[in-house]
Amino acid sequence: MKHILILGAGQSTPYLINYLLNQAEEHDWFVTVGDLDIASAQKAINNHPRGNAIQFDINDQAMRATHFEKADLVVNMLSPVFQQLVGLECLNHTADMITASYENPGIRDLNPDLNRKGLIFLNEMGLDPGIDHMSAMKMIHYVQDKGGVITGFLSYGSGVPAPEVQSNPLRYCITWNPRNVVRAGEVGAQYMEEGKVKVLSYHHVFNRTWAVEVNGVGTM
Repeated sequence: MKHILILGAGQSTPYLINYLLNQAEEHDWFVTVGDLDIASAQKAINNHPRGNAIQFDINDQAMRATHFEKADLVVNMLSPVFQQLVGLECLNHTADMITASYENPGIRDLNPDLNRKGLIFLNEMGLDPGIDHMSAMKMIHYVQDKGGVITGFLSYGSGVPAPEVQSNPLRYCITWNPRNVVRAGEVGAQYMEEGKVKVLSYHHVFNRTWAVEVNGVGTM
């Protein structure tokens, strides 16, 4: 049996937890969800026979050792500030790690040790970036396998709120930390248009906007 440890039971994790629990019997997984608020972890597990909820404090060294030692895979949904700590603990206890956070330099520096131990750390495995990259490559490879040629590719990823509740200035449905939406633009942006690389400095990112036509929804 493979043991999966999920750190964090906040608003971004219920879908992940439900998916893993639904697949747990078939793949022989056991899913442990740890959160500082054990009630959130218990709600996420919902008495599933293949799941367990624990109160978990990432700053408690003994607690980390106890639970990381049992884990084959750690899914880190905690704040990015804990990424390095979680990564080092995974390395020490020979556990793979997946997180939605951007890869920081400290995690990148662990690559030689990860290769030596045969471990995989996957960063940026959320919606954007993450699922958008994987779904994009799936479509691109499908077209190429059929002999097609890609002449252009546009990808849009967002949490879209219902029209009647568009109360925030970004018109973005935020299930995570709103501050991170703004921080994501701090490094600027880069894309290719008509064969030329376009670069936007950070203070232009939220000013460079355009309308998008979405089938079944209309112009957004």
